Amino acid sequence: MYLAVIIRAFEQFIKLIEQNLEAMSEQNGWVKIETIGRSFLELYQEYPDYFKAIANYETQKEDFSSDDQLMQEYYQKGEQAFEFLTTAVKEGIADGSIREDIDVTDTALILWANIMGVNSLVAKKKAYLEGYHQREVEEIITAMFDFAKRSIRK
Repeated sequence: MYLAVIIRAFEQFIKLIEQNLEAMSEQNGWVKIETIGRSFLELYQEYPDYFKAIANYETQKEDFSSDDQLMQEYYQKGEQAFEFLTTAVKEGIADGSIREDIDVTDTALILWANIMGVNSLVAKKKAYLEGYHQREVEEIITAMFDFAKRSIRK
């Protein structure tokens, strides 16, 4: 049952990515990366239970040898979502918006982790961030993208 929820969560996430990428006027790799990240934030804001389902699933070693159809579909959907990010990194390298000296998979994994981490932080510590650090959610998200941009942008 839980896997079915995660599959629906990934389907919704993929739908948001596709809609947001289609609506873009600028199409370079970096802008696509930011759009994918903001799609994850949109998933968190509009479908918080779906975001939590994706974020909280703990992969088990046995998952990869399982014949369970739902398990296989879960990983296929997760990889489909991740592929948007790796493709955007590759496109960014090709179009010059991303440095060419970076590893595509490592970069996509770190970007994924940053996006997940910031969304989780905001989900759990929004009042603390606003109260103690006077930071709004959008400021934190923007800072995360600015940090990532300085790290990988050409």
